[in-house]
Amino acid sequence: ISYTFNDDELPRIYVNDKLLSISNESPAGERMALRVKSISQHGIMKIAAQSINPGLVSVEHNFFPSATGPLAIEKFRFTNNSDQPITVSMERLKREETTDTARSKGSPHTVIMETVNAGRRKLGPGNSVIFYICYRATDHPETPVIIDPEAEEKAREQRIAEILLPLQLETPDSILNTEFAF
Repeated sequence: ISYTFNDDELPRIYVNDKLLSISNESPAGERMALRVKSISQHGIMKIAAQSINPGLVSVEHNFFPSATGPLAIEKFRFTNNSDQPITVSMERLKREETTDTARSKGSPHTVIMETVNAGRRKLGPGNSVIFYICYRATDHPETPVIIDPEAEEKAREQRIAEILLPLQLETPDSILNTEFAF
């Protein structure tokens, strides 16, 4: 099963009532632009960004699949970098798309996008909030599922560690070992 959710279909995120957008330029009007500072991929895609003008907030955006099931999670950590309180909010959203029975093997399949921990939060200087967007596939959408994104992230980190453990280069030369450590 394959399905695409475009950016304009995702829940909107606001900082001090300004819509967050990813851009290298400060947008006009009621938007707050983010500039990407770094991207890394080590089993979990991690993007670090900073609001452009003013530099109120930093964002850590992680994206990873579940280690155990048909689930992918986006994690957004917003940190207040200013010396004043700010408000950060993400819309609550749940969207289901079900495949055509004629084009599905066995039974229809459903893809569900939903937010976890959405809402409006006031952050003091240096404080953070975490929002999640979860994407899952199921043959039984009527069955309630409670997603624990933190547990899923820990399980993913453990799975990555299991995969990488036997992939260590070991030679008599410690400098060479350090060069190839990953």
